Amino acid sequence: FIDSRERIWVGSSAGLFQFHKKQKSFSRWMVDAEKISKLKEFLVLSLFEDHDGLLWAGVKDHGLYSIHPDNISKENIVFHGFEKNIISSITSDSSENLWLATYNGILRFNPSDGSWRKFTDKDGLVGNLFNRDSAARLNNGNIAFGGVEGISIFNPNKIRYDIHKKDRVI
Repeated sequence: FIDSRERIWVGSSAGLFQFHKKQKSFSRWMVDAEKISKLKEFLVLSLFEDHDGLLWAGVKDHGLYSIHPDNISKENIVFHGFEKNIISSITSDSSENLWLATYNGILRFNPSDGSWRKFTDKDGLVGNLFNRDSAARLNNGNIAFGGVEGISIFNPNKIRYDIHKKDRVI
């Protein structure tokens, strides 16, 4: 993956690495070598750069990481209540929400406030299992995700969120 500042990033089963052209060397991000041996695997499935230059990495069984390359910091984002923590593709919409394809649907994540919502085939997707690096924001603002059952394309600005209020029982 080459970011907007021409830095080269390589995701592998041993984490995320940045390649330094001048030194012709790699530096490891996200996990140090001792932790890798304990974890057995830290597979980076997807990388995405947002409008602020933040990198986002989807890591198998470890969820989403935000990476601040300039100040050498990282943060693991946990989606409590989400059963499969595998993020296979990442893109964003015009409102700066991140859209995360997973092995169990699609998540809309707002990095500003940490809110998220899951979408599945019950919401109109063609399936729930999405492929690696299969996300695209199209010129018309629509978002496309490729999955094992086909392609799901939608306009994130036209999603209707039904709110069902339960009757109060006293």
